[in-house]
Amino acid sequence: MSCCCCERWLEQVWRPVDLAPVGRHQFKSCHELCCRRPLWWLAVLLPMLWLGFLARANGAGSLPANPEHVLPLAEETRGVWMWSSDMRPEGAEAAAERLRQHHINKVYFLVKGCGGRVCYPSKIAPASSADGDALQEILDACHKRHIEVHAWYMFNSDSAWGQKHPEDVMWRAGKPDDWKLGPQRAGDGQTIHICPLSQGYLAYLKSQIQEVLDHYAVDGIHLDGIRYSHAQYCFCPRHQALAATNGIHLDKVREAIYDTFYAPQKKRDRYFSLYRSGDPDVTKWVGQRVKEIDGVVKEIRGMVKARNPALVVSASFMPEGGERDDTFALCHYAQNYASAGAELDYILPMTYHKTFGQTPAWVVQIAQNAEQKSHRPVYSGIQGFGRDLTKVPLDAQDKAANPDPSGASSQDLREAVLAIEKQGIKGFVLFRYGSLTDQMWEALP
Repeated sequence: MSCCCCERWLEQVWRPVDLAPVGRHQFKSCHELCCRRPLWWLAVLLPMLWLGFLARANGAGSLPANPEHVLPLAEETRGVWMWSSDMRPEGAEAAAERLRQHHINKVYFLVKGCGGRVCYPSKIAPASSADGDALQEILDACHKRHIEVHAWYMFNSDSAWGQKHPEDVMWRAGKPDDWKLGPQRAGDGQTIHICPLSQGYLAYLKSQIQEVLDHYAVDGIHLDGIRYSHAQYCFCPRHQALAATNGIHLDKVREAIYDTFYAPQKKRDRYFSLYRSGDPDVTKWVGQRVKEIDGVVKEIRGMVKARNPALVVSASFMPEGGERDDTFALCHYAQNYASAGAELDYILPMTYHKTFGQTPAWVVQIAQNAEQKSHRPVYSGIQGFGRDLTKVPLDAQDKAANPDPSGASSQDLREAVLAIEKQGIKGFVLFRYGSLTDQMWEALP
């Protein structure tokens, strides 16, 4: 006589982990174990039930396919940066389902990019006609799958604003052909950089964020470009006046930048060595710029947290600030992991190791240093693109025919993720959804 109740329970325990249900013929003595010796029944069934519970908890009803995976999926941040144009070809539902299948639990969705257009119907900012309400679509598709969506904003560039407000466009220190003319407004290129001292632009950006918080159930605000794009910016009249107030001899700063980046006989370390040696003008100039960026981060965080303390405020940072010597990041970007990082809930260093000619060990090192400097959680930005960010990167099998030393293969991505997991870094974010190939998704631990 067999015991059908035990057989059914065992089938329910093992089905989630895709093991074949045990046949009825294997339980000929089960009735004796269950009904006559309860202690044996408990000894056999309870461990099996516990294993089944763990299997369900660790991955939507199935065990992780990759035995190399180090951290429990429930404890790991697994994110991806996504443009609305990445989502369009397949639709939000299909995109979100792919994310779920690969255990992605956070999406950083580009709401306002460098061009200044937004991906939802806005009463404040110009909207992309092709997007409709992409933000609501991705929210609906992701939230039903328990995937967070963070609204991603580009800070230092906004071509739409710059075209209407040329007074807010960044000025450059001066290149060889105009050095003697003094600082000049940067040209109206495809991307227009906006001066961080513009209070009008900051108020405009904050109003966009407020609009999204009022009408969309986003899980957080993600800041990008929260820095200067180059040491040559910004020498606009506002900054000239502020430098004079702070006792900075701006001509000395301009000369150092010119010698470092543009002189016929460049002294590539001059600007940075002056900062390291404590030159008063360069040191005060760098400190002034860092203070501006820190202030923007603090103001946006304050606005978001006042609305809802549970909302996350995060930012993507350039990786050089995670070096032990962060002189380059401070002088070039005015981005400080310690001071700006303290205003954030966590930081995403853009450690695209192939582009920087580095190894996965460098990705780990930057994350560890960043945690020590900021005292905040750090999730590594992982490269999933080639040299041209608008094109799909090369797969490993294609690299022999089309070598691209700065492009990431599926193996490169896998090695970087495994490296951070093995060193206890609690998560990663992939850049970006539209450039990740099928091979990359399959290689993901």
